[in-house]
Amino acid sequence: PADWDTNVFVTTWNYLRFGHLHALRSMQPLLYPIASQEERSELYRTYGIRSTGTLNLLAWRRSALVACFVIALGTATLLAAVARTSSDDLYVMEQTSYLPTNGTELRDCRYESQDSIFVAYKSSDGNTSMLEFKQDEKRVCTMSFLDYQNQILKIALARTALPAKQIDLILDVVIAAFSWIALVPTLMALSRWHRYGLSLRLVAAAWLLTFVTPFLVSIIPVRMFVDWDAMDLIFEDYATEFRTHFKTAYYERTLIDLCGYVEGYSGKDPAIVVSTICGAVDILPVSIDGMATVTTNLQA
Repeated sequence: PADWDTNVFVTTWNYLRFGHLHALRSMQPLLYPIASQEERSELYRTYGIRSTGTLNLLAWRRSALVACFVIALGTATLLAAVARTSSDDLYVMEQTSYLPTNGTELRDCRYESQDSIFVAYKSSDGNTSMLEFKQDEKRVCTMSFLDYQNQILKIALARTALPAKQIDLILDVVIAAFSWIALVPTLMALSRWHRYGLSLRLVAAAWLLTFVTPFLVSIIPVRMFVDWDAMDLIFEDYATEFRTHFKTAYYERTLIDLCGYVEGYSGKDPAIVVSTICGAVDILPVSIDGMATVTTNLQA
């Protein structure tokens, strides 16, 4: 139907309802009349247009605008969904960044007391006594160290990329908003399809809103907003938890004492030194999570 005197909502509904027919007509050649009788009558009564070529061009352009409007509507809906997904991802990233990086808190660790060890000792006079050796408290964690490593990596990525993700969400919202705004001049151009000059300018405005906005948005360097300084505190906590979990301070102290003993050795039998060092090395872990340690090299 002729639509320049109808309500805008009725016009939009009609274009959506007959969109498939307009799409079919937009693919027809202009060699034979494709304008409907109602379109011909209205164009002749209002503008005095009789030329078949002009009538075909205006009718074809009207159908092409309908197809463009439907495509633009689908694109705007898709971009809105992308912005919504980006918002959900930002929420998950924010919740991840709020997690603590301290190993005791994140792994839910606690210290449990251990039973004492009693050893029978026989003195030189033949009397036997029991010696009590108290053990250090044992550190028990709900989360394994491997899971802690994976969680620390997620937190590090979340905290460093959070500012950039916030900017990215704003840009997605801007692109989606302008894609919806572009529907207004597109619909106005469609409702004024018979006024070629005005309709052409409205289509140009819709084109600028649709294509220039993403181009301008792409100029913004989102990577500049990555917060690399957030890594420092995270890996400080990770290093502390690593030393606590594997008791590296004890092993380091042992190696330092051995080195001091070797340097200060003044005896005549070096075999004693070697035997002492090898006995101490046997105490150290050979591997940590499948990775060879300094103990493996010393033993070799």
